[in-house]
Amino acid sequence: MLQEIIIFTLAVIIAFLIRAIIKLRQDYKELLHKKKSSDVVHGTSWEQFVPFMKDFPYSKEDFKFIGKPIDGIVFSDYEIVFLEFKTGQSRLNDTQKNIKKIIEERKVRFEEMKY
Repeated sequence: MLQEIIIFTLAVIIAFLIRAIIKLRQDYKELLHKKKSSDVVHGTSWEQFVPFMKDFPYSKEDFKFIGKPIDGIVFSDYEIVFLEFKTGQSRLNDTQKNIKKIIEERKVRFEEMKY
């Protein structure tokens, strides 16, 4: 009889712990999603202020903000620079990697269209 009570009690405790672990995993996934979303919002807001920072290496007047698929372009008197700002551990997405590849392969041109 005592063994049955102990086994039943342990089974109840194990079931409780399993439910607690499942709930903690769900909470963790939700918090992780919120953090990633917050990081995106932070990065999107932050990138608009980079050209006004003291250590920005280009003239803020020469910088034109685009937003997507890259953050912006610098049009100086002697060069054109495509810029993508990243914070923390963020990396270029596939579209940005492709843009970088196209530029590095010098597949960039100027075209004038008249209407």
